[in-house]
Amino acid sequence: DQCITNKRLVSSMLVTLSGWVLGVLAVVLNITIIPESLKSIRSSKTNESLTNNSLLTLINIGDLLVGIFIIAISSYNYYYGNYYCKIQLEWLTSTTCSLVGVLNSVGIMISVLSMTALSLFRVSSISMSFAIPSPTSGKHKLKLIFVIL
Repeated sequence: DQCITNKRLVSSMLVTLSGWVLGVLAVVLNITIIPESLKSIRSSKTNESLTNNSLLTLINIGDLLVGIFIIAISSYNYYYGNYYCKIQLEWLTSTTCSLVGVLNSVGIMISVLSMTALSLFRVSSISMSFAIPSPTSGKHKLKLIFVIL
């Protein structure tokens, strides 16, 4: 029998407790912030503000989903405790495990893709503010020719 030793889904109780704390914080804080983020989207006056607020809201939604995942795994670990080893195959093939896994994957993808898009958007915005205007006017062309000569 492979279950001679006690085996949990998450071996450390400290990690499980940390999961509950972080999961609850992620859920509560993101549920609190998402309505305000949606208001910010509606009140955006520029495309830049709309893009920024939309991406921040998507990050909140992704983090909320990951928080729910962390609570689910921590709760499942606590509920089944040392008995997990005996039902491991049942858990791994269950609909609940699949749904929790999808929830985590979707949450992570939403957060990471939104953070990447937000970073690219911000870098683009910053680089545009430092852009040097192109010398297309006749006056600029004369100065450029004079400098080259």
